[in-house]
Amino acid sequence: MSSGVPDSEQGSMVKISHFVTREEEYTYLVKQITDGVQDGISAVLFRTNSQMQKFAAFLRMHHVDFQVKEKIRG
Repeated sequence: MSSGVPDSEQGSMVKISHFVTREEEYTYLVKQITDGVQDGISAVLFRTNSQMQKFAAFLRMHHVDFQVKEKIRG
């Protein structure tokens, strides 16, 4: 389920989506990345490393190339 919310800075719509399962969420993200990437660039942000690891495994399973860049706290 998706709904649009105006982005006050750019005037564009921010899409908010709700998913029942993690697989449903990951499938949606892979489709968005593979169908909508412009110039081969896309980004997905995660709050925890464990969330990223599960999604990275899903990307590998679907043959989607990716890079992981970690912010190192100093």
